[in-house]
Amino acid sequence: MRASLVAQCNAGACSTRCSGFTLVELIISIVLVGILAAVGSSMIADSFTTTRMVNAENASEGQARYALERLAREIREVKFATVGATGNYCITTMDANQMVFTKYVSGTPSDPCGTGDVTITINYSNSNLTLQYSSPAVTSNLSSHVSSFALTYLDVAGIATVDTGLIRFVVITLTVTDPTSGQSISQRTRVA
Repeated sequence: MRASLVAQCNAGACSTRCSGFTLVELIISIVLVGILAAVGSSMIADSFTTTRMVNAENASEGQARYALERLAREIREVKFATVGATGNYCITTMDANQMVFTKYVSGTPSDPCGTGDVTITINYSNSNLTLQYSSPAVTSNLSSHVSSFALTYLDVAGIATVDTGLIRFVVITLTVTDPTSGQSISQRTRVA
């Protein structure tokens, strides 16, 4: 009976008993589906990884931009106190990693440094960039992934100076390293 069924199927007579898949066809189908699944899952995993890295880099760039703009805004408000015919900016500490200055808050702008004012401290230490106010006593951490930070003080001709009476510009250079991808984001601005 089996031989006659095979002969009928080979002769082209179709019946429900003749239809079906051979074992070879089934194995080939399973292998192809497995390959497609492996390639597809790899592509999906790579896209998630890329998305996570791009989001982390954007967050680091935003953090660097925020820190730079915040510092620039504060430095623009350094008090200039006139003493007789000459004047000086109320800066007590100015080096590459730290700047301490008085910001005008109330009273007459020409009052001596410290009169009715707030002391601002910009400090870079151990990858942390902080901004500290004397009144109210508040310290803000602007960024915790800073890989390099520098303040450069320039006179009217653009030459580096250490004399507070000659300062006309402060150059802020900031590099934030993204902890996820390891990519560095550099920002620089010149504040008058």
